[in-house]
Amino acid sequence: NTKDKNQIENLSKIINQDIQRLDRLVTDISNASRLDAELSREGMKKFNIKRTLSEIVNFYNRDKKIIVFNSEKSNFYSVYGNQERLSQVFNNIIDNALSFNKANKKIEIFLIEKKNNVSIEINDFGSGISKNNINRIFNRFYTERPSKEKFGQHSGLGLSIAKQIIDIHKGEIKVENRLGRNNKILGAKFSVILPKNN
Repeated sequence: NTKDKNQIENLSKIINQDIQRLDRLVTDISNASRLDAELSREGMKKFNIKRTLSEIVNFYNRDKKIIVFNSEKSNFYSVYGNQERLSQVFNNIIDNALSFNKANKKIEIFLIEKKNNVSIEINDFGSGISKNNINRIFNRFYTERPSKEKFGQHSGLGLSIAKQIIDIHKGEIKVENRLGRNNKILGAKFSVILPKNN
């Protein structure tokens, strides 16, 4: 009802941001609800997870090196799954890590082959995760964002969807704080463990 042009402009911006936030929320809810059916229809195949991770890292490093990727000597780390959906998981974790990471630090990714599985560890150098929230981080609609980030940029479904994808692949996803001297938090570590496909 206001006739003040500045107020109209400010209120219009707020309404626009709310519309975008709700659109993201509805899209993420829709994606989450379709996930089981889509994965069963799309099917899964054997592929080299090292190549997939290398492509993801190269994409993020296209302008500036912000991720360091470490793996053992083996060139082929075989897993059985949906390559596109697993890439979605890694993109989500990396995006989260970058949003919390200190400006002068690089994200670290470690690919480790074990007897029965392949482990992907993604380390950041942020503030870590509070003890009260570490068990809630994969819950739907849970979100803990950096203070510099605008409200509503995330729906709180990204990590929940990531866990859903990993569960369907009969794997495991977990998070912990990395600790240094005197239990000082160095950052967060996300681990994705997938069964090997020999």
